[in-house]
Amino acid sequence: MLPATNFKLFRFFLSRFTLGFIIILVLFSKSAFGLESSDAQIFIAGFNAYQKKDYQTVIEKMSLILQVHPDTPLRDMSLYYLARANFRVGNQENAAKYMLRLIKEYPGSNLKGTVEAELLDLVARYQKGEKLAGDSKPQKVFEKIPTKEPSVDQAFAEKERITAEKGEKDRIAFGKAAAEKPETERLTQQNAAVERAKLGQLADEKATREKAELERLTKEKAERERLAAEKAEKERLERIKAEEKRIAAERAAAEQAERERIAAEKAVQEKAELERIARKKADQERLAAEKAEKERLARLKAEEERIAAAEKAERERIAAEKTAQEKAELERIAREKAEQKRLAAEKAEKERLARIKAEEERIAAKKAAAEQAERERIAAEKAAQEKAELERIAREKAEQERRAAEQAEKERLARIKAEEERIVAELATAEKAERERIAAEKAAQEKAELERLAKEKAEQERLAAEKAEKERLARIKADEERIAVEKVATEKAKRERIAAEKTARENAERERLVAEKAEKERLVRLKAEEELIAAERAAAEKAEREQIAAEKAAQEKAELKRIAREKAELERLAAEQAEKERLARIKAEKERIAAEQAASAVVQKTAKVNTSTIASPSEIIAGAVARATIQGTGLLPQTPKPPIKEPDSGISSQQDAQEGKSDIHRYAKFDFSVLPIEQPHEVAKRISIPFEIINRGSNTDSFHLESGFPAEFNARFVLEATQDHAINKTPPIAPGGRFKGLLTVRLPTGSIDGQKYLYPLMVASHRARDVAQSKEVSLVASAPLLRAVVRGQKARVAPRDKIGFLITLLNVGTTAAQDITLRLSFPQQYEMVEVSDNGFRQETKGTLALNGIRIDSGEIKELSVTFRLKETAMSGEELRCRADIINNSLQTKDSFLSNAAFTKEP
Repeated sequence: MLPATNFKLFRFFLSRFTLGFIIILVLFSKSAFGLESSDAQIFIAGFNAYQKKDYQTVIEKMSLILQVHPDTPLRDMSLYYLARANFRVGNQENAAKYMLRLIKEYPGSNLKGTVEAELLDLVARYQKGEKLAGDSKPQKVFEKIPTKEPSVDQAFAEKERITAEKGEKDRIAFGKAAAEKPETERLTQQNAAVERAKLGQLADEKATREKAELERLTKEKAERERLAAEKAEKERLERIKAEEKRIAAERAAAEQAERERIAAEKAVQEKAELERIARKKADQERLAAEKAEKERLARLKAEEERIAAAEKAERERIAAEKTAQEKAELERIAREKAEQKRLAAEKAEKERLARIKAEEERIAAKKAAAEQAERERIAAEKAAQEKAELERIAREKAEQERRAAEQAEKERLARIKAEEERIVAELATAEKAERERIAAEKAAQEKAELERLAKEKAEQERLAAEKAEKERLARIKADEERIAVEKVATEKAKRERIAAEKTARENAERERLVAEKAEKERLVRLKAEEELIAAERAAAEKAEREQIAAEKAAQEKAELKRIAREKAELERLAAEQAEKERLARIKAEKERIAAEQAASAVVQKTAKVNTSTIASPSEIIAGAVARATIQGTGLLPQTPKPPIKEPDSGISSQQDAQEGKSDIHRYAKFDFSVLPIEQPHEVAKRISIPFEIINRGSNTDSFHLESGFPAEFNARFVLEATQDHAINKTPPIAPGGRFKGLLTVRLPTGSIDGQKYLYPLMVASHRARDVAQSKEVSLVASAPLLRAVVRGQKARVAPRDKIGFLITLLNVGTTAAQDITLRLSFPQQYEMVEVSDNGFRQETKGTLALNGIRIDSGEIKELSVTFRLKETAMSGEELRCRADIINNSLQTKDSFLSNAAFTKEP
């Protein structure tokens, strides 16, 4: 057992070592950049966990971001993944709550369109007050900000508080050391020797850990004392320099008191004039700002009126075009009917041309409507985004002003606490100088009436200056005595610091070697995993290519057989038609009239038979419903069908009538299927959607193809074998024959990752247009989703001060972002000092650019740049930088603002 006195001394030194350890942790913690970029790092960790389906980790990481960084630019994405992760683990209540927060806080966000419909249903039920299923496990709540990841303002405030406390405790320690002198040193050495002997006797694992802890605390104490000594030396030199300046100023003031009195009067007048000019300028700027705001509101109102007028004109134009199209369609039908009576051959050609023209007009009208709807949607989204951005900027500005005020208050309290001792010593002199300054200003304002009092005051100032000089000499003497004591302590601390630095360097070298070894092992493992993945991918691609080649060969073979059968059928029908025409020409003129009447009766009878025997009632109803669905989307023109049936691939209407007369049992029927495709699909790349049509009817038939995809998808039907030109109708298909085709589309470049699309495809029989089927095609977009976080190192900056910015880029989409340009725009009050070695180039006077960036899915990149505030900057200005991310391959652009920095007086 140690004696009681020695144990108390050990506890005293242990507490001092612990305090020094905490101070060193704060001083050598991560820089402001590291602290500020922690939100991006935490988010990437959560995003990677989501990719690995580790949803509990996702919930913890995203909750941590919302707790620690409530104003992060990644708040919308954090709420999005937090809602989806809770949905995945079955916590419906939290999933609905976070998704509702996302919708309310970011009403213009496109992320809503990428979530499951079940999750949106949960939100609607949650809003109605329904009880939803919750998680049996309580979620981890972060009540306090972790020590390793504080905000910049808190870190600065904590450092200043600890520095002030350290200075105060060091001052007390130095005074106590000077008073106790050699006795304390002797007791300290004796107690340290006893403690070292005691620690050396402990053989178990606990004693070893305590000894290691004591050695670490000793090194930290030495480092703290070194830092304190360096700071004390620096402060002492600053005080001596300030004292010398003050002495020179006082001497000059004593020599020029009379001249300063006269100059004071003039300064008061100039100051009053300057204040008047400043007030006038401020009023002018306020009026100009109000005028500019009124003009902006007027322009906004005029723009809204213009948009409303344009929309009204566009609706009227569309209605007029629709009426004209309907009228033109009726006229075209009448002309076609007359032309068919006159010449059957010319009728067929003109009908084909008319159908092509009508299709082009319909496509043009549909494209114009789609473009107008897209423009309206983009304008609405842009307005919503601008509104949300303004609200977010306002919130950020208010929060930054609040933090700046709190920071300023903390700095002021720290300065008051640090300067308290010195202020107490100089309080009498400061108060007297203040009374003299007030008296001088009052004498200057009263001018001639108080000249006598001014002379008496000058005499008092002279006496005060003499008294102040005596006090100053006394303080200098006290400082010299204190410096002598500090010098002894500094030398001792220097020796201890050298020993501690040597030990620290050895430990750091050992840790560095261990870290390098671990990093090499990690790289070896990573390379092996990449090689394994590459081999698996190559094998899968090879198997897929072989399968595609085999399927294509089989399809080509089947297609050749089908074409041969169709060709033989067409030749047979042509021979029969030629024979029938030859017999018809032999008939006499008087028999022609009877033949025409008989043909008319047959046509009417055939039309009646078609409506009752072509398809079953269920098939007719299904076809009508499908056709009505497509017509409702504007895919097919809603026009009456001509009474005379169109020729089918070279078969005349007369032949159809004869077939209907002889083969009344024949009907139209088919199977339509869309083959499953892989999901999701990368944007801006063409997608092939295979489909198949089987003719189940008793006649050779062809089928019309219609797509409900908007114009920006550039949808085309092509033959599966060739894919060289677009079609809108299949070739003739014999009964039981198959047709395999492809619908190729390209997802719009504006699609966001995870966005879902659902559009119909329709197939209608050429022989019986009421027999139709439709299928819905579902597509999911896969795209890069880029975010940027721009953080400034300082919240307040003075002229000639440097301010660093850290730009963090991250891709939370499912595909890599390629050919990215980062453009950083900075205010004219900044001038560039240095740029990290990352390829930045100065594009314009206020813009830096970096081209050719590639960011893989889940990857994060950090870039830094340093500016200096110009001397011409005015106090109180709010300065922000803007980062524009331009995806050159997709032709998209996103902008992100930095946190605000406010200028202050130097």
